Amino acid sequence: MGNNYTSLSTHDPNDLLVGRDRQFIKKSATFSSLPVTRPPIHTDSITAMAVVRPGMVITGSRDKTLALNNVDTGECVTRWTVCVWDEAFPTDADLLQCVSFNDGHVVVSGGKGLLAHIRVQGRAGKPYFQMLSIQKPIS
Repeated sequence: MGNNYTSLSTHDPNDLLVGRDRQFIKKSATFSSLPVTRPPIHTDSITAMAVVRPGMVITGSRDKTLALNNVDTGECVTRWTVCVWDEAFPTDADLLQCVSFNDGHVVVSGGKGLLAHIRVQGRAGKPYFQMLSIQKPIS
């Protein structure tokens, strides 16, 4: 049924990141793929991308993972399974959107109204995600 694409503007007004399916993130300035010697970052479609800081992008996927990616090298710096989606909605909860802020905070939305507030912590060499809060809809 065709390809799914996600795009994201960067801090460079002449550049755009484009994600297709689960394996590629390309920079529009050259539209060259980042190194293909690395395994795919996600095992399903990328549904959300947000710039966390220059050169670093957080991606969310239907495989229920978040990944912090270095767009210059193509390296996945850290990966995090979003277990709360499975616990809250075991059948069809998908990662729908993520929005990042300049201070390292990220708000992630899941299917059926679930929201998570996380923060990227640590230094450039060893970043990690810290879950700050989760909001589940009242049923």
